[in-house]
Amino acid sequence: MTEQPEGTARVAQQVRAALEAADLSAFGDLLDADVQWGAPGAPFPVCRNREQVLSWYRHGIDAGIRARVSEVSVHGDRVLVGLRVTGGQAAGAGGGTERWQVLTVRGGRIAGITGFGERDQAVAHARQLHAPDRPPGTPRWAPPRGRLADDRVALRLPGLPDAAVLRAYAAQDGGLDGTWVPLAAGASLQDCQALVGDSVVELAYGVAPDHRGRGYASAAARLAARWLLADGLAREVELRIDPGNTASQRAAATAGFSPAGTVTSRGPATGERYTDVRFVMRPA
Repeated sequence: MTEQPEGTARVAQQVRAALEAADLSAFGDLLDADVQWGAPGAPFPVCRNREQVLSWYRHGIDAGIRARVSEVSVHGDRVLVGLRVTGGQAAGAGGGTERWQVLTVRGGRIAGITGFGERDQAVAHARQLHAPDRPPGTPRWAPPRGRLADDRVALRLPGLPDAAVLRAYAAQDGGLDGTWVPLAAGASLQDCQALVGDSVVELAYGVAPDHRGRGYASAAARLAARWLLADGLAREVELRIDPGNTASQRAAATAGFSPAGTVTSRGPATGERYTDVRFVMRPA
């Protein structure tokens, strides 16, 4: 039976309050014991129960990641939640990004969480519609013509053998510190295989805890940006970084990005203004 809208609306209000306060206890009370969290269409969810979901959020909070709720709307038994994520490496190379989640409510509790990087895709899922097609003229980028590598790192697409490596990190204490990949502590091999095989593409950087401090993030960002410029896929590569995220600013400068003032944006749902430091890289 579909949850009545008024019941879902009550859960939506409680979700907003819990997330804005970063109150994991209150948020955990809203979760079904067998709640599942994953990307749309993924064969295996990243999180398979309440403890794994809370562990994922706890890792983010401990790493300094903060999520400000930008919108909440109710669609039958589903709740659309917009988040402005800042701080930590999971927020991406620009130090801040927009994310959306669709929560499925059953019996007064959240039974499913689906994550999206684009609002129109999240809205379609919340309304149980077909996801909109990619707008005409949207570029479909070809992979790099040559190997993206320097004397420090080499960039490549992940493969199924990498799932076992991710599983080993998920199994060790602190192995996922900083939420450098979207996995919960104790994730199974199937969870890791689903992540590697996911067709959702996103550019961000994160470094495993035992490999930090060696310049890998800067090297990887430099390789990716130079590829975009050299192949004519962009005339300028831009990073928007939260003013308080000095680590990301240092990584940008080391990668060859130059400070270019600040940029002020307005949240589409709340109208709230926020300012990011702007770094750019242009063709040499």
